[in-house]
This record gives sequence, structure tokens and C-alpha cells, in this order.
Amino acid sequence: MHEGERFEVIVADDGSQDGTHEMVQHLAGHMPFHLSFVTQTNNGFRKCRIVNRAISTARSDYILFTDGDCIFPPDHVKKQLSHRQRDTAWVSDCIRLEQSLSETITRNSVINGSWLNSVPANLPGSLRIRYLKDRVYEFLNNNEKPKLIGNNVAVWLQDLRNINGMDEAFKGWGCEDDDLGIRLRASGIKLKTNMQQTFGYHLWHPVDATTPATWREGKNISYYQRDIVLAKCLRGLVKRDLGDLNYRINASPRHQKLAALLKQSFTRKSPNNIDIEILLGNCQTQENSDAEKIIEVRHADEMPQRKSNPPHLLLILPNCETTSVASQLALKKSFEDMRPSVERQLSWLINQISDAVLGGNSVTSAANLRIAA
Repeated sequence: MHEGERFEVIVADDGSQDGTHEMVQHLAGHMPFHLSFVTQTNNGFRKCRIVNRAISTARSDYILFTDGDCIFPPDHVKKQLSHRQRDTAWVSDCIRLEQSLSETITRNSVINGSWLNSVPANLPGSLRIRYLKDRVYEFLNNNEKPKLIGNNVAVWLQDLRNINGMDEAFKGWGCEDDDLGIRLRASGIKLKTNMQQTFGYHLWHPVDATTPATWREGKNISYYQRDIVLAKCLRGLVKRDLGDLNYRINASPRHQKLAALLKQSFTRKSPNNIDIEILLGNCQTQENSDAEKIIEVRHADEMPQRKSNPPHLLLILPNCETTSVASQLALKKSFEDMRPSVERQLSWLINQISDAVLGGNSVTSAANLRIAA
């Protein structure tokens, strides 16, 4: 490291009872750097929650992430720090070692460095190919790759704070790293690969009980594929709800009454930094909206206006305007079904917005079109 540079190590422990805390306490008094420990009660796989606690305690302005099942060459930290760039997060990966090789790596071989003699010194062919592909993805400004993998990430602390850290709505194995990468990009951070320059080694271990047979079968996949992914998540370093977001609501004359009711639930906090803009009908708005996400709501008989930037979500209002008396009587005469039509539309719309942001019954079709039954 450069002269005068210092670093800290934070051990984020997801409720283990294997002596990790006692080990860290013992080492803390002997290390030439600040070593701290954060933990939580074991209540299943809750990586995002404990990582957020670690982020909250960090004193440094630059963060290197890895997992407890990974080891690195002795120059890893130096190489990561030498690549620091503003508005950039560096992503990499680890070589995954087989069980037999992993079991030959002992505590003493790590301390004396002899473990490096038994592992590949260079990237295997599959990772070299992925590295080259990732460089192409960078050049093309791909929205999804290079992929962020939590075992080897370098990112500025302020960039993590700007997106509210990890999303604690992810519980159990899977998707939380992918989501972090998407939200970093959405906030303007560029993800670059330095896998050719520095990589680690992932030790074999039995998989977590929540690990699915395939990625798409994971319990988090529905939430990960929610229709509206805000850069600044709701369940992060700071806990927020839908009412805390900054909305802008515009409506055509046909939808003025619905807009008035909607504004009672979704108010605008300020004229700037709009999280979600809701367009009711064919209303006149700026073509290049400054809102992060746009939801367009209209009746089926309203033709959409041609726009260079389509909405992030298109909702078709249920037709409550022509409900007959006979139809109303057939709806079991419940209070919910007998409310004025605009109020029923409001209730439906709020539920749709909630599902879109919080990951209810997510629509994964290309058009992201919801039509009421």
C-alpha cells in the first residue's frame, strides 16, 4: 500500500456459533489494522442484513467485499486499491476449487503462503473467456454485464450509501448480488472487470439449505424480477415505505378525479429527484422526464402517445365506468364492490403500484403490461 495508507477489516457474521467472534476478539489486539466484528441472531440466510450493518460501521471510504469461503494472493488488496476510479465499481470472481484440493489447504499453509503452490496461478480458460466477454460488454455499455459477484467487489462507500446499501428484502440464497449490480448501474456507477489483474480462490463447501437446484427456482427470483427496480431500495441501510418516495402525478382531463384521489396517497415531497412519475391518460408532459421511473396508466380505449422513451410500466385500468345496476347486484353487494367506480380504480391502481415496486405478482413479459381481469 502507499505510504501512510491504512485499512480496516470488518467481519460480518450471520449468526454463526463456531467461535468466530472469539477468534476475532483474540486477533483484534494483535493486528496492525483495525479489526471489528458485527453479528446477528441466526434466523436463516440473511446476508444483506448483516452486510448493511458492516457498511454502517465502516470508517473507510472504499470497500472491498469478499465471502468467508474465499482466500486471495497477498497482493490482492494492493491491486484493488491501485484500480480505484470515481463512479466505478470493480467486479471480479474467484476460481472455484474442487473438494479434494480445498481440503489440502490448511491454516498453516495459508499463513506461510505454501497454499499458492497447489492452486492454479492463472485464470482457467472459462474465466479468461468470460473476462474478454466482459470487456466487450463494458465497451457496449451493457445494462447487465459484467456481472457483480459478491465474493470479489470493490466499490466506494458513498456509492453504496447513495443506493441505500444491500436490499434486505432478499432473504435466503440468491439474486442479492445481481440486484446490487443493477441498482449501482441505475445510479450512474459503471461496473468494470479486473478479473485478469486480481482474482481469488473459492474453497469447496456444502451448499446452503436455501440454495435451489437452479438459479431460476430460487425463492428470491420473483422479487428480483419485480417490474419497478429503484436505484435506492426501500429495505436497505435506511428503511422506507412507498409513502416515503417522491412522486409526480400528471393526468388528462378524463382522469382528474382519479388523480386527486391518488395524490392523497402518493404526494410529491419536492420538485426534484422524482422517484416515480405517474401518467394518467394521454396528458401533456416533457418527453425527457427527469423521473427515475415512469408508470403510464390508461383505459383500454385510450391510444398511447408515441414516445421515444416508453414507460417502465404500462397499466390498463379496469373498466368501472359502465357497470350496470344488475352487475353491481351480482357482486355479492359487498362494500368493496359497491364503492364508486373511481374509488375502486384507485384501490386497484395502488395495489398494482405496490406490487410493481415491492415485487408482488410480478409480470415478466417483455411489454410489462398488466390488464385487469
